[in-house]
Amino acid sequence: MSTSIDFRPSFVLLCLAALALTLAAAARPAERTALAQEDRPRAMIWLEGEEARPETFNQHSWYSADGLRLDLLSPGTPGGAAGAWLAHYATNGQAAEARYLLQVGLTDRYTFWLRASSYQTRMWYQLDGGPRIDIDSDSDARETIRLNVPTGIDIRFLSWLRAAELDLDAGNHELRIGVEARRNGGQEAHGGIDALCLVNFPWAPTGALKPALAPRVRAADAWFPLELADDPFSADSATDLSSLIERPAGANGRVQSRGDDLVLADGTPLKFWGVNASIPATPELMALKARMLAKHGVNLARVHPVQGVVGRLEPAPGGGRRLNPQRLDRLDRWVAALKAAGIYTQFSPVYPHVIGPEDGYPADLYAELADAGGGGKQTGGFVNLMRPLQDAEWAWIQALMTHVNPYTGLSYAADPALAVVEVHNEDSVFWHAPLNWLESGQADGRPIPRHVAAVQGLWQTWLRARYRSDAELLAAWGPAGRGSRAGDSLGNARMGIYGAWEMQATGPSRNQAERVRMGDFIRFLAEAQRGYFARRGQELRGIGYEGLTVSTAWWAGGAAATAANTWTDDALDIIDRHRYSGGMANGGWRMGEAAINDGSQLAAPGEGILSAGLEQVEDKPFMLSEWTASAPNEWKAEAAPLVALYGLGLQGWDASLHFHSGALRMEGGWPADADLFVTETPHYLGQFPALARAVHEGHIQQGAAAAARRLPLADIFRGVDPVSQSTAGGGWGPGPGDLATPREVLGIGRVSLKAADGLPRSSRVDWGSYWDQATGVIRSTTGELSWDTKARVVTVGTARTQGVIGFAGGRTVDLPDFRVMVTTPFVSLLLTSLDGLALGDSRRILVTALARDKQTGARYSADGKTLEYMGGPPLLLEPVQARITAKHGGRVTLSALDVNGDKTGEGMVGDRGEVGISGIYGAYLYLLEREGAAPEPTGTAMGTSTATAVAERTVTPGATGTGVAEPSATAPRATWTPIFEPLPPRVYLPLVLWNWRLGD
Repeated sequence: MSTSIDFRPSFVLLCLAALALTLAAAARPAERTALAQEDRPRAMIWLEGEEARPETFNQHSWYSADGLRLDLLSPGTPGGAAGAWLAHYATNGQAAEARYLLQVGLTDRYTFWLRASSYQTRMWYQLDGGPRIDIDSDSDARETIRLNVPTGIDIRFLSWLRAAELDLDAGNHELRIGVEARRNGGQEAHGGIDALCLVNFPWAPTGALKPALAPRVRAADAWFPLELADDPFSADSATDLSSLIERPAGANGRVQSRGDDLVLADGTPLKFWGVNASIPATPELMALKARMLAKHGVNLARVHPVQGVVGRLEPAPGGGRRLNPQRLDRLDRWVAALKAAGIYTQFSPVYPHVIGPEDGYPADLYAELADAGGGGKQTGGFVNLMRPLQDAEWAWIQALMTHVNPYTGLSYAADPALAVVEVHNEDSVFWHAPLNWLESGQADGRPIPRHVAAVQGLWQTWLRARYRSDAELLAAWGPAGRGSRAGDSLGNARMGIYGAWEMQATGPSRNQAERVRMGDFIRFLAEAQRGYFARRGQELRGIGYEGLTVSTAWWAGGAAATAANTWTDDALDIIDRHRYSGGMANGGWRMGEAAINDGSQLAAPGEGILSAGLEQVEDKPFMLSEWTASAPNEWKAEAAPLVALYGLGLQGWDASLHFHSGALRMEGGWPADADLFVTETPHYLGQFPALARAVHEGHIQQGAAAAARRLPLADIFRGVDPVSQSTAGGGWGPGPGDLATPREVLGIGRVSLKAADGLPRSSRVDWGSYWDQATGVIRSTTGELSWDTKARVVTVGTARTQGVIGFAGGRTVDLPDFRVMVTTPFVSLLLTSLDGLALGDSRRILVTALARDKQTGARYSADGKTLEYMGGPPLLLEPVQARITAKHGGRVTLSALDVNGDKTGEGMVGDRGEVGISGIYGAYLYLLEREGAAPEPTGTAMGTSTATAVAERTVTPGATGTGVAEPSATAPRATWTPIFEPLPPRVYLPLVLWNWRLGD
């Protein structure tokens, strides 16, 4: 192709002026954007759904507008102007069709994206009179949002669909889109079209944000939209961690527990960084998701619950019962896809187990159980005590574990890629269900007299084995009213029992004189539950399963039973817990426009998710199989670093599984239908490349035993909380006392609890040596972590991971190898070595920089405690504005990265190891590459990380208006130069002028 260049004097003068301005701008110490080179011209066609001519959509009044947030529709603005769509709803089977004129200016292959209804719709497209082709709205719907006001039940969902790849010649084309009946026996036809977009370059949609044909002009301090692109899985990606994961999973044998660690069969230490993951719709998408997870360092995926995937046992041909083969096939394919990608699997079998009359539970007891959706009865709560329910549960698990996966050739029991099997999810005998039910005689309003009588009978049998006579019983408990109750006797099969609400730290809330009585009841329950867990472990071993076993992740409803409940979990291989923070104040499962949990976890170690560590057992591996800090909490960027650095690092935890990975890739907005539990968002998936690398490569040292609490068994059955109440076997010294452990100790070192006879005395470090209560600063025993509880700032100073998390705006943070000057009020800013070297020597460093996020148009109350309007996609990210200085100097190049870890072509160069980041890059990931190192002109590198407030901070906006605190005037000034990549002559000058406007 020939190119014509205009050489008229006016044009030449314009070119010279542009060049002079550019050179002048380049000489200034300001961040400058670089320009990406396009291999071919970009082309885009965008049409609004309502622009069809002609069309037969009926614009049904309810479906198209009634109760809908029309501002989420294109070309509207969330929280602002309303948009529109082309909608159709009919209950008589009537179909609809719309025709669109495509005016194509460039012959090329285009990706056809469609923003349309995605809930049980049937749609098709037809190009230029060709065949009708179905549009898949089920398998890979992206950024699904409900259009109705949250969170009522509805069918009006909107998603982006990647409809097709189309080869289009320049000129006009006709595109038809149709809606046909699908629901209610083929009588209900519904669907709507919001927008169509065709692009000839990599792009993934979010909200109504149109593709950019040229680089966007961004302000340094302006929140920027998260822009997406399908992952090409480039070999040059700076965020690809798949090389750290062995493939296939289980190649080196079973994962085993060795003391409080996990190891491979050859003794290699192992930690799991994982997710709870839903199963994609097709084998191709399963492979894609497994690859995406592995890229982000995920090496364990939890299937929760498995019964929800494969269903209950059903009659088998020829007699007996089996699991449904078609439903099993979906699980089999998923486990095989994960294994091939190097990802181990964890089974959460039931939540709760569902039985039918055929499972043999006595009819009178079966009638008292709660109905389960889809038929049958739920066994939750009662299963911890009733042996027939445990046996029914085992029959189902045994069928699952002995099934041979045809895609691996192994039964689940024999497959080393199945790393963890739980007994069941979130179900403890000490929880309010069942204890409050049994104490009151009602379960959610249903009378349960037969279950009450059965449990009372079990307690009577236990008491008869413990005491030889009523006299002995009453001598232990005390007389009626002063320790026992009227009628208490070994011959009384209906003695009163306790609810979880009564099990307070200081004793029974109704009558503290009954401590011994309630302590016996706690011991009866604990021995029953521990025996159940131990038997399940033996049953799994009996069918050949040699992997790791977990009881449940649930906890006690009262403090007096917490230690006893932990002791029951100690019967199996790993201690597991769940923790959540953020989200809605009412505890709902979906986001709504209401009061929110607005607190930060940085007020103290153990404030939120890390509090789980108080139940870590001294000689057992520990995991969080579910955790998250949910939107719309504004500080959720703190959560993942705290779990990785303090949990799996300082505390020595062994596995983390974020809840919940429901998408195939990064998504925009607060995605998944206002779901509170989302992995595929920058604050979680976006921080995985830094955090998973730190976990897998062991960047953070485990701390010394800051509080190793050890108790004889008798002390955990005293009817009080044994760690906060004085006990004969407790105390930090040689005599009796309590083992009270402030939550702040979790920031010092490892905290553990162990209950068994014959243990050494409890031990701890001198907390005062690490915790300055006057300043609120807590240092770890390793010297790598510092937590300022008053400022709510954590600094990280390990050899290969350094950074700052929290409310660091206006501070200069001194790290061992870097100095970071932060302007943004709240940040999670991490520097991670990518080449295995210490950061002082590393030549490739990943910078992860996140602050707050919100949907476009989202609005909070003035005090931040209420979400007044949810807004809609795209997701907006608050830019982190900071200046990063390598203390050893040297020339550095900063390259902005996209969501896939690939260079965008924008960035800057600093000649003394100093660069700045801000919103002009529209990025939260950067690659910092060092060409060499030289001694720092002033100051010395510090051996520990500290954060100091800038007493008199002078903010000098650079040429780009970054508002980043400038270096000290006494230090030699660094200079920055823009990165300019070669561009074709036909586009170079216009883009140079654009770049100058950014820098002006």
